[in-house]
Amino acid sequence: MLKCPPHLFRFGFKLGEVGSSDWEHLVERGALAFAREEGGRDLGLATVDEVLETVSRCDRALTRPGGSVLLAGRAGIGRRSAVAVTAAMHRAKLVALKMTNSYGVKQFKGELKAAMQTTGVDGEQVRRH
Repeated sequence: MLKCPPHLFRFGFKLGEVGSSDWEHLVERGALAFAREEGGRDLGLATVDEVLETVSRCDRALTRPGGSVLLAGRAGIGRRSAVAVTAAMHRAKLVALKMTNSYGVKQFKGELKAAMQTTGVDGEQVRRH
């Protein structure tokens, strides 16, 4: 589950219409921002309609007060990339859980604590995936 920090949307923003070419440009800029933040790691994201729609849905869900999203589907359809681009577009840090066979509640609590510390103490936005 991904959560959006409520302090960002305390006063709300008015929705506006964005043309498809403008949206494609925004998504491409988000992918470039992610690559810069991750030390040049390219997402290899093709800006086809399905990807643009997934990023749009993630963006809309995560920018609502208390917004969250659960993405399920086949491997390789761009869920993780969509969340990474959305996080980059909002200058939020993306935190990935380090799942292993021995992963349990203790490990989850430790990772959650670290993410909460980044948000609460350091004042950064955090997205989990």
